[in-house]
Amino acid sequence: MLFRSAPIPVPTPDLTPGVRFAARDRAPLVSNGPRTRPLVAITIDDTYRAASIRADHDFFMRERVNVTWFPIGLTIGANAAIWREIADAGFPIANHTWSHVDLTKLTQPQIEWEINAQAAIVEKVTGRPGVPFLRPMGGSWNGNVLRAAGATGQAAVVLWDATSGDSGRGPVEEVIANAMRAQHGSIILFHANEERSDIAIRQVVANLRAKGYEFVTLGQLLGVAGPIPFPVEIG
Repeated sequence: MLFRSAPIPVPTPDLTPGVRFAARDRAPLVSNGPRTRPLVAITIDDTYRAASIRADHDFFMRERVNVTWFPIGLTIGANAAIWREIADAGFPIANHTWSHVDLTKLTQPQIEWEINAQAAIVEKVTGRPGVPFLRPMGGSWNGNVLRAAGATGQAAVVLWDATSGDSGRGPVEEVIANAMRAQHGSIILFHANEERSDIAIRQVVANLRAKGYEFVTLGQLLGVAGPIPFPVEIG
């Protein structure tokens, strides 16, 4: 049985709204940040499992871990209370489209609809705009995806350079080993879909901290203003 200690006071989050980019020809594609410092950005995709959202959020709060969430629009309404809590705590909520469709199979207007629909429900449910980062399903992208992201004001189409592989069938130990390939400036991909991922992410955080890494939001890593749950000086 797990026993919780008394709540630990946490810093006041920086609730600075994400910047709004003017429509432009296309958004850049990124998979990592600068390699100069021991900083990593953990990103959490999908959020199909309500118990995982709750367990992960409680862990991030308790351990003061900055992460960036990428929920699917269709999953947000059923868990509105926890998403308001996540936003109120200063965690950035980015865009993983409305329906988790392969964007490379859509037209540019259809992609723009997917992006805008997800952004609309994030703001409706949380009372705050999401941050301007798009994560396409499966990391699939083409020119239409980049153009649609630009047209809808996204700062970047964000992939990753370290994946936990937690959407596969490997054991927890394999998920941990995959994520531990992270290096300076890595964007690490996890999902909030099953308990195996919840277990693995706790060990990954502990392992990376032991190696001297700090956890930052995508905005901090990529130099884009936005909310930060646990402000840290990153130089």
